[in-house]
Amino acid sequence: MSTPDPGGTHLPEGFRMCVSFPFTRFTCGHPPQSSRVVAGDAAGMPLLRWDVRSHGRLVVAVVDGELDLATTPSLADGLSPGLTAGNHVVLDVARMTFCSAAGLDLFVTLHRRTETTGGSLRLAAPSAALRRVLGLVALDNVLLTAPDVTSAARLALTGRNAAAEPSLSTRSR
Repeated sequence: MSTPDPGGTHLPEGFRMCVSFPFTRFTCGHPPQSSRVVAGDAAGMPLLRWDVRSHGRLVVAVVDGELDLATTPSLADGLSPGLTAGNHVVLDVARMTFCSAAGLDLFVTLHRRTETTGGSLRLAAPSAALRRVLGLVALDNVLLTAPDVTSAARLALTGRNAAAEPSLSTRSR
């Protein structure tokens, strides 16, 4: 069962859309366990913001900004508490504006950690540019993607892959 949010998307049962001004809209569960963090540059300007919410075995992290060598360690630390045995992690990367090799390495590390503990990692709403990079470095068959958080969560919890379901595939044809 899913419930519509004000933006018209459908969310897994027990989830609602939240708004954090001035900046992000994110999915959160009831009762959520949350951490909101900002990683900035030397001048204090935020380069990356994220919000991590957990609901049972599902961890949803909304990533907003630049994922690079400077910001990747902070995001990894922020996600670490949610990487317990059997958890399914969904990274909503729709608002990620840049991803360096360090970010790709973090995705692979998260994938390996979740898989070895019986969980999974899904990237939700990757941009066309990120999907192209994943393809170029042959990670498109390793790092599973979905067009939105709801689909990614459903696929993670059921153990399915969006590429196997044409209606959910984020790959361009």
